[in-house]
Amino acid sequence: MSTKTTKSTKTKQSRKTTDLDKEIDELFKVFDKNGDKSITASELGAAMRFLNLNPTKKEIADTMKLLDVNNDNKIQKDEFRKFLKNYLKENPEVLTQEESIRAAFKVFDRDGNGYIDGKELKVAMTKLGEALTDKELGEMMRDADANGDGKIDYNEFVKIWTETEKAK
Repeated sequence: MSTKTTKSTKTKQSRKTTDLDKEIDELFKVFDKNGDKSITASELGAAMRFLNLNPTKKEIADTMKLLDVNNDNKIQKDEFRKFLKNYLKENPEVLTQEESIRAAFKVFDRDGNGYIDGKELKVAMTKLGEALTDKELGEMMRDADANGDGKIDYNEFVKIWTETEKAK
């Protein structure tokens, strides 16, 4: 193998690692609900549910003990990154940003009809640890539903998701 080929392969792997780190950092921000740059047990539960792990309270506590290397009852970004990289290694369908958004949309679109209605939004947000009042639900629907049809389609979801990420 030539040196040029080896360098090219290493550059591609490095870029892929950097992109993955960025995506993991974005997910960390999503689950760090209070913005304190750490994830609590309840935030970890939401992250695990997002990954379709559906953990019990005991599994969340066990995972917390495993990941919380410095024993401060919180998971720091580097601890979360290590957890997620190991998870993705065991589940090789490594997600690109677009795939991440599409996977998130599928979590919200429970009946698979291509739209998210108010009921689906409320269920998904509750699973993520964010119980919404009817007023909050209405505000979220109005913010996301650009065409006013009472449903959030994929393009509207992508728009609101990326705007939310940029605001962080």
